[in-house]
Amino acid sequence: MAEKEYDNEMRGTLFEETQRTNDKSPIATGTVTISGVELRVAMWPARTAAPNTKAAGKKFWSLSVEYKQGTKRFLIPCSPSDVKATGATVTVDTTSEDLPF
Repeated sequence: MAEKEYDNEMRGTLFEETQRTNDKSPIATGTVTISGVELRVAMWPARTAAPNTKAAGKKFWSLSVEYKQGTKRFLIPCSPSDVKATGATVTVDTTSEDLPF
């Protein structure tokens, strides 16, 4: 029986940080793969949402996702209406050899 190849796309892992240097250090770090690019993920301790928010009193964790050092940037397909609705900033590197045009 042929071995099935595992697809890591849109999946990741977090591992507990056992050597935190201070209270502002993440409690867990790991990676996630999006559009074939492995990104670094960090998570900070749970907090309780402020009383004046929709999530009032609920526990939440803060996350950070960033490019791993030395990783090429990639493009996320989106429409102009998506950018307008979210206020996102889109940067296109026209010198990239990966562009299809």
